Amino acid sequence: MLARESTIIHQLRVQGTGGDPLLTRLRVDHLLNMVDFTPSRLSPAAVLCIRKLRDPMPGRLRLDQAQAFPDHAWQGAVRDQINSMAESAARPAWGSVPANAQAVLFANRAELLACLALDWQNGQLTQQWWWRGLLCGDLPTAALEMWHGSPEYAPVALAHLGHAAVAFMQALPLSDTHRLFEAVLTRYDLAALKTALENASSISRPDLGRV
Repeated sequence: MLARESTIIHQLRVQGTGGDPLLTRLRVDHLLNMVDFTPSRLSPAAVLCIRKLRDPMPGRLRLDQAQAFPDHAWQGAVRDQINSMAESAARPAWGSVPANAQAVLFANRAELLACLALDWQNGQLTQQWWWRGLLCGDLPTAALEMWHGSPEYAPVALAHLGHAAVAFMQALPLSDTHRLFEAVLTRYDLAALKTALENASSISRPDLGRV
């Protein structure tokens, strides 16, 4: 799973080293931390998810000995492969994704949240390989946590949803709706609006103690 500002490798398979597994893992971690996987042809806001990325130059990385930096030719080949996959990536926001899609692309975090909301509401989270890579644990719960953790993108994400935004908000547990609403107000420093809404709510609520 790759994003412009960070790189997340969900699973890594190393073959043919024949050495100490722990030492191999440490060397792989060191080398990959030195590599810039950033797709050069994408907007800084874009999020690219890749299903499987094969080594473009097998055997070029030497794991049987310590290396300060990965081979420059290997790094260039990896970036070229990522750029190629980014260009052909499917766009979930534009419609259904082919079953054989090897990469999907979201224009920004808000678009990602909108697609996540639709799949959450339709019960399709477990059917999409990119959500299984981006979310951890129970997928429906993790999906809501991603929304709660990104309040700055929530208003635009709801705009992306259009009429489906109403159905999404109505499907949320009331506690999650309140939590998300409060997070957005806090993120945009709208304390005065929050107070005004709370006061309006208390005024409109009938006083059952009076006759």
